[in-house]
Amino acid sequence: MFATSGGDKFGRLAWQRSARGAPIPDDVAAWIECEVADVVPAGDHLFVLGRVLELAVAGDPRPLIFLQGDYARLAGQ
Repeated sequence: MFATSGGDKFGRLAWQRSARGAPIPDDVAAWIECEVADVVPAGDHLFVLGRVLELAVAGDPRPLIFLQGDYARLAGQ
């Protein structure tokens, strides 16, 4: 959905706005809002360094694991 060009990226997604107006999808494990602090050439790419403005752990903090072609979560603590 987000990797394609054009279209409304958030049209079919439930989301809220951060205090600064950035979209935060519902039911995410965490989110980070940044501003561009520096852009450095890195070969045929650009390395973009972000300054963190706000962040939060919003959902299940257990990591999502991809193993042997399937997704799983670690057992609860």
